[in-house]
Amino acid sequence: MNLVGGAHVLLQGGELIANGDAWAQWNSTVGYVLLFCTGAAEQVAPATKSLHAVQFGQVSGVAGQASNLKASITSAQATATFTADEIIVETALGGLRYCLSNFNLSINLATTGAGGMDTGSAPLNGFVAIYAIYNPVTTATALLAVNASSATPTIYGGLNMPAGYTASARIGVLPTNGSGQFKVFSQVGRSISIASVQVFSGSSGGLVLLPIPLSSAVPLDAISATGSLTASSTSSSNCGLTLSSTSASLGSQSLSGAVAAGGGIGSNYLIDIDVPQTAYVSTTNTAGAPTYTASIVRYSI
Repeated sequence: MNLVGGAHVLLQGGELIANGDAWAQWNSTVGYVLLFCTGAAEQVAPATKSLHAVQFGQVSGVAGQASNLKASITSAQATATFTADEIIVETALGGLRYCLSNFNLSINLATTGAGGMDTGSAPLNGFVAIYAIYNPVTTATALLAVNASSATPTIYGGLNMPAGYTASARIGVLPTNGSGQFKVFSQVGRSISIASVQVFSGSSGGLVLLPIPLSSAVPLDAISATGSLTASSTSSSNCGLTLSSTSASLGSQSLSGAVAAGGGIGSNYLIDIDVPQTAYVSTTNTAGAPTYTASIVRYSI
């Protein structure tokens, strides 16, 4: 005869422990029901009212959700410190959730294991994803860096999680320099500010939207980008530059206006990134030789 828990389902493990005092009672419909075991987790049915006890899987929160998440460095280096009032980590998407409070931990790209890279060395002139990780047995927390040369999942998906750590959440994706160090950055929430990177420079007009790569400035996981647009001409002219999220001109941001010979115009923009590390550009000019630029100073993940 099966032994079930208080929710009338089979035990998952942890409801009985060595040297605990257990109380089970016969139920003619479901068999023996474990009412409780001292020192062990207790099985409950899913909560349906405001004063009911909840199952662990019903606890609200989204993996990677954070309150007052911040990190920054003022010079290139291998280390950075992340702080937050709270961070939500999970064992899997839709899995067990844990809330890490008063988070204040550092990462060192020159090491491996908890507090460093998960494996290998940090990429050169690339990006690293930063995960908050948690060991529910010891309640230890740490940061873990992952080479982000490919898109990274919300929950750590590699094969090199430090022993005992079962919950995680990606909280940042940051650029590295030619020495495998963090480039200068400032992160607030999911928004990451970087030194300006020019992603487009053109000298001819074209009304058709063409793709431009953003890989020198943003990671594959970036969902939006912010920066500046400029347009100029050697003759008095009407210049225009459009930056778009898609080839269908969705989410476009445009710069246009009259310029004097040798003069130019400029503006800021914010676009969503629909295709990873890609934006779309079109230009216009009525006289002279034009010059166009687009730069990125911030992205979000």
